Amino acid sequence: MAVRLTKDAFSGDASACVPLKKTNFKILVMGDSSVGKTSLLRQYMTKAYDTTLRSTIGVDYMRKDLVVDNVLVTLQLWDTAGQERFKSLTPAFYRAADACLIVFDVTNVQSFNNLEGWLHDFEQNCGEGRTCAVLGNKTDLADARVVPQ
Repeated sequence: MAVRLTKDAFSGDASACVPLKKTNFKILVMGDSSVGKTSLLRQYMTKAYDTTLRSTIGVDYMRKDLVVDNVLVTLQLWDTAGQERFKSLTPAFYRAADACLIVFDVTNVQSFNNLEGWLHDFEQNCGEGRTCAVLGNKTDLADARVVPQ
């Protein structure tokens, strides 16, 4: 059981230890190969940038616990491979997804053009009406940018 300790928790007030509600939130991270999905997730999880990452094979899973409005939220982050040859593996991981984050590379116009296909795949496997966000990555490479702001 998760418990949130308030500032009065050590003052002898037993009511200061309040059990938290718990919930899981499954997010699929999708997009073409080499757009930076794994780098984004690793940086979010570890607060460090890793330049030695290789392409994801199949699906990689990460989790992070957060407290939001006195609710313990377990983020289940599913990092999907962007290569076409792994697309047949992905539908099994779509099950029970709450949301998706579709990533494109601002230096690769084809990754931007493929956004609609990724959204279609998500809606086809999870149903319409779920939350999806689009994220343009590699914005630090301003001189190589081909997708307009």
